Amino acid sequence: MADVEIDRLTLRVPGLPAEQGHRLAELVAAGLERARFAPSQSVAKMTVELPSSGASLEQLAASIVAGLRRQMAQGA
Repeated sequence: MADVEIDRLTLRVPGLPAEQGHRLAELVAAGLERARFAPSQSVAKMTVELPSSGASLEQLAASIVAGLRRQMAQGA
């Protein structure tokens, strides 16, 4: 597994109450901890598109982790 260092991760989810935002951050952190990353170059910035609506916090977190993994593998 490749070493991955994240200096800063900002989640912008308009309309999400603060307590749900904290829970989403915890779910993303847990997902990143379990994720396997392919070797990649350094990436300065990534953007992940999320489902438009109706997604649970678990689904949002899974989408974020999957998007980050995909972009890291491509070298964003």
